[in-house]
Amino acid sequence: MRGTTALRVLTVGTLLGLGATGCSGLIETAPAAPSTPAAAPTAAAPSTVNGPNDVAMSAPPAPLPPTQDATSSAAAVDLAQRAMTAFARPTVDAETWLTELSPLLTPGARSAYVGTDPDEVPAHAVTGPGRAEDSPSAFLAYVVVPTDVGDYRLLLSREGGDAGWLVETITAPDGVR
Repeated sequence: MRGTTALRVLTVGTLLGLGATGCSGLIETAPAAPSTPAAAPTAAAPSTVNGPNDVAMSAPPAPLPPTQDATSSAAAVDLAQRAMTAFARPTVDAETWLTELSPLLTPGARSAYVGTDPDEVPAHAVTGPGRAEDSPSAFLAYVVVPTDVGDYRLLLSREGGDAGWLVETITAPDGVR
């Protein structure tokens, strides 16, 4: 027994020694710390040399912030009325309905209305002019459009001052489904 224990100790010690010396390429060690402090990196000065592969680049201009004024409100009401007129058409086929309504909708609203049967839309006609409601943001507009079944409320959005309005949601009057 005693010889076996000594052999085990010798084998383990030998393996540890080999691991520390013979296999040192497998063990990563941290590089030695420099003896003098390194200078802090500095930002490179912009190059003014134009080489054959250089391309002049500039960032796109920032979008203009939207305004909440009479012109913006009138544009929102106009789009909401056009959207509601395109929406309330039970006699057209589904493909025509979606094709003609889609340019007035956000991508999310377009996806939501895919597969809608126009005959299932409760409203069949716009019955009066739309009116803008107060909005908490210049990026959003709420417009109420009267129809033959009551007032629909449309939420419109835009991405910036020079972007046009698009319909996010069309909500039927309370009690109408």
